Amino acid sequence: MAALKITGTWIAKIELLKGESTGMAAKEAIHYLKQLNHFDTEVRRRAILELGKTGDAQIYKILVNNFSDGHPVIREALFQVFAHSPSRQIAEIVADALNSPQISVKSMAMHILDSMGNDALFPLRRLSKSKNPEIRKISAELLGKVADAKANEVLLGMLRDEDEAVLASVISSLGKKKEIAAVPSLLKYFETSRMQRLNVLTALESIFSYWEKRLGQTQNICSEPLYMLSFLNHVQEDGNVSAFNQIVHLLRSENHDFGDEILKALSAVLVENRFVILPTSLIREVEQVRTLHRETLSDEIYFTCLSRIPSTDAWQILLQNYQSGSSQSQIEQALIDFIAHFPSIFFLQLPSLELGTTMQILQLLIRERVEIIDGNILQIYRKTKNSGLKAALMELAAINQSEQAKQILLAELGNRKNRQIAQILRCLGYYHDESLFPLFGKFLDHGDEAVRQAIVSNMVQLPTAAEKLVREKLIDSGERSSFTVFHILFRLPLKSVANVLSEWLNESVSEWIDYLVRYMVERQDASFLPLIVLPILKYPEAVQRLLLPVNEAGLSLTFSDEMRHLLRELSLPKRSELFKVLGTYWDVKQLEWLRIAAEQEALSGMHAETQPDEWFSDFTSQSKKIYQVDN
Repeated sequence: MAALKITGTWIAKIELLKGESTGMAAKEAIHYLKQLNHFDTEVRRRAILELGKTGDAQIYKILVNNFSDGHPVIREALFQVFAHSPSRQIAEIVADALNSPQISVKSMAMHILDSMGNDALFPLRRLSKSKNPEIRKISAELLGKVADAKANEVLLGMLRDEDEAVLASVISSLGKKKEIAAVPSLLKYFETSRMQRLNVLTALESIFSYWEKRLGQTQNICSEPLYMLSFLNHVQEDGNVSAFNQIVHLLRSENHDFGDEILKALSAVLVENRFVILPTSLIREVEQVRTLHRETLSDEIYFTCLSRIPSTDAWQILLQNYQSGSSQSQIEQALIDFIAHFPSIFFLQLPSLELGTTMQILQLLIRERVEIIDGNILQIYRKTKNSGLKAALMELAAINQSEQAKQILLAELGNRKNRQIAQILRCLGYYHDESLFPLFGKFLDHGDEAVRQAIVSNMVQLPTAAEKLVREKLIDSGERSSFTVFHILFRLPLKSVANVLSEWLNESVSEWIDYLVRYMVERQDASFLPLIVLPILKYPEAVQRLLLPVNEAGLSLTFSDEMRHLLRELSLPKRSELFKVLGTYWDVKQLEWLRIAAEQEALSGMHAETQPDEWFSDFTSQSKKIYQVDN
């Protein structure tokens, strides 16, 4: 709270009051003025309310200094004093506070002026001519809430303001006040200022929706296009499909002066309603509007409209723009939408495309996992001789869950070379079929890295089935498993990883340690180390054999948020034991977050029986004695 200085000048002025006009003795007033600096909020609040009873302008000027007080109780008291004593003089005092550089002071002044109604008109009219555009903008906003017709006159005069932010506030306020006299100027701005166009449309909509209910001949006051623009503005905001037929009717009219606004509304409907298809013949009107409004109509709007027209002409236009590389993200999305809606046109045109373009488009569809319900995929697959094209078509068919494609893939799996096996397995992974896991299991030890990667990717998509397979390999069979099994294990949810490791790593764990170390070092990844250490804490020799080489390899302990959450679920004693061990080999600072978490738990009483520093302090002296490590 800013300190308030009660100067001799103010005391002299209060002395002159003699309590005659205020009903309060000067001595009492000074007492309350001094309390404005009191540390107690309630004392300050009471002082403000008592001083407010004076109704004296000089007192109010002093109270304005407290607008910077951020306490809600004080701000409410100030609002109560000023808002409940409205007058032009008080409004002038408050309005001057708008010049303050402090946001808290400005917001308080705006809040009070907003409640003063017509009393705020005169100071706001004065501020509307301020040299500071921010003050003019605030003035325009507040004038929009003053009922007096003179406020409208001030706002109409402000339409000549050259600052765009001020002008936006003026237009908005005139719209809220339903000022019909603003229409000519608003139309001018609609034609000349793209920046203000949306503001103008919103204001016009507000004005005419109001007068339409009150005047039988509203069309005598405004031209028909204004109603159309108001309608289109609505549709652009919500994409209401019920407006579809009317928009198509407008697009087919001969007058395309507002064609860009029509296409914007049409695009909004298409985006919100993915099953809406445009008439084939509409491409002529879309192209005409594009030609007339090239500067104001974005590529995104244009492409969106074309993507819903089932014609080869629309396809050719989209394809040409795709090949030219213009507006790449927008044209890619439009191309995807067109193919998803009209796959038969796409596959009919496919043979005429250059191979490079065909592959690019197919890879785009594969990357975006586009759903295409069309039997032509496999027909073209059978006809083509290019292996790359065949592979892409088959992958696209698999993405779309073609059972026929699945049977082809299974039949070809045993008849392909290694590099093609990976592609076939990758395609089979799209089916998310748990019954294929025994088949995948046969390739766990395959010599081709790409094949093993495909197996891992396929299996981790079904975590429950993958965990079952890993358990069979590691726990039930007891056989030496390949690294592929570990790749699968360590990509499962951490809960599954912890469960498998706790069952697998038992008293005979030492034979697996070297294998685990090798896996982590080769992968340069020790992020799962705590889950490996936890089950073997009672075997110091195994712990040492595990941690020493991992530490010497320079691997850091960087835990994911999921790992941190899992570790926090451990009991504090168990977590304490784990991090004493880890702290022996790694910089304690890397574990600082856990110390903080433990302190918070201890302070909250969650584990009151264990003090955090009992387990966290002096890792070296405690852990080296237990594990006899020279580090």
